[in-house]
Amino acid sequence: MSHLAELEMIAYWAREGDPAPVEDHAFACDACARSLERFGAIARAIPDAVRRGLTTGAIAGLVARMERDGLRARHYRLAPGGSVQCTITPDDDLLVAWFTADLANAARVDATWTMNGVPIGRFEDIAIDRAHELAIISIDGAMAKAWPDHVAIVTLVAVDDGADRPLAAYTFDHTAFKAPA
Repeated sequence: MSHLAELEMIAYWAREGDPAPVEDHAFACDACARSLERFGAIARAIPDAVRRGLTTGAIAGLVARMERDGLRARHYRLAPGGSVQCTITPDDDLLVAWFTADLANAARVDATWTMNGVPIGRFEDIAIDRAHELAIISIDGAMAKAWPDHVAIVTLVAVDDGADRPLAAYTFDHTAFKAPA
């Protein structure tokens, strides 16, 4: 039996789409039921964290709690202009990227993403902690496990009155996991 994808669980807690398939699967699959509950803990905590300006801290605490409960997260921490050699293994459930940046004057922060120079997507309104100058992005491990070797550039962008203002760029030199021969 395949497991629910991270995006399916997020959509469920965001009340997007028909909940029945997710609930039916979680009822039949203990692992997905536990994962869905962990996402529920995040969904319930985020509104209060945002109101209190603690989004990144709240997410860090929830990731730590989920790791204590068995989630396997691989963390990468980067400074502006920094780069990191990275990978994901079959044992990892989640990638978490922590970015330091000057976020003081940013009304909202998005992150653009390119892979080998090709634009891939944009994470809108990412979690930030202005007091600690941190931004965070998490990526579903199942998605990351499908990635080939590549170089990704993530650029934090301040969105002020609808206009983009680049804040900093970060480089991920990703090597796809290769099982030992």
